[in-house]
Amino acid sequence: MSDASKIRRHVFKKVIIEPRNEITARLPGTEIGGTVHITTALVLLDDNEDALPGAPRHRGSILARDSVATTLEGDGSMFPMAVVDFAGKVYDNDASWHVETTTALDANFSSTFQVMINERDVHLIRAIETEKPTREQQALLDELSAGVMQTVIELAYALKSRGELTTDDYADGTVGDVLRGILIQTGDMNLADMSDPSSLSIRRSTFQGVARRISAGRMF
Repeated sequence: MSDASKIRRHVFKKVIIEPRNEITARLPGTEIGGTVHITTALVLLDDNEDALPGAPRHRGSILARDSVATTLEGDGSMFPMAVVDFAGKVYDNDASWHVETTTALDANFSSTFQVMINERDVHLIRAIETEKPTREQQALLDELSAGVMQTVIELAYALKSRGELTTDDYADGTVGDVLRGILIQTGDMNLADMSDPSSLSIRRSTFQGVARRISAGRMF
């Protein structure tokens, strides 16, 4: 769980048979920032009716748990967030959030991409601020995560369709570097003309699926 993005994920699962086990997991860089809390738990897989008195017997019982916290470089997430009043601004006042973006590929990504949260959406704000979100609050966070990532993925592919993002020569941390990385991470797909309205629906479901495959939003 990242305290900057408030996103919580399961990243590893294995049936334990061997006495020694090594864990390898990849954390999506698009979702982590600030301090990342990594918890490892050994959990009883099935009910154990033959357990000795005092021994765990119910499925889901936690046999052991270990937690570590790792502070990443910098103190912000990939998408800094700000709660603002949407009234009187270019954002739609009935929208819950808006992603500030730029097509200046040499600009610094972390200083130009930001998620604006509408102060009217108090339920979303509470979900973002709480340390232990409820199921309903996690659903709001998943929806936000998926929507933001789909927006950025769509921007990357829109720029690709215009013949941009064709090289790897962008400096580390720039908009071009991050968006080019997203193209590579998502398979650098060949999509139809991004301006073709007849392809809008299929593009939308494609971006939804791609975002889910890189662990953005609700998982099946």
